[in-house]
Amino acid sequence: MGLKLVVAPGVLVPRPETELLGSTALNVLRELNRPVPRVVDMCCGAGNLACAIGYKVPTARVWASDLTDSCVETTCRNVAHLGLAGR
Repeated sequence: MGLKLVVAPGVLVPRPETELLGSTALNVLRELNRPVPRVVDMCCGAGNLACAIGYKVPTARVWASDLTDSCVETTCRNVAHLGLAGR
């Protein structure tokens, strides 16, 4: 989705289907036209969807969750790298 993200061993690498899911989610958020959209990314992996939505929809409140420590750590690194913490 146009962002440079960190990936790590044990973390699912984004695939073409992920791009399609991300663009669809962005289109839905734009159509809903909510002032502060809320998004939950379950099984977030590297956080690519959560980060892309947070980056491209600046008013969005985004939560990302995963059961795997390496995924949570990688998502946190990507959130910090993109300056999205606290959103």
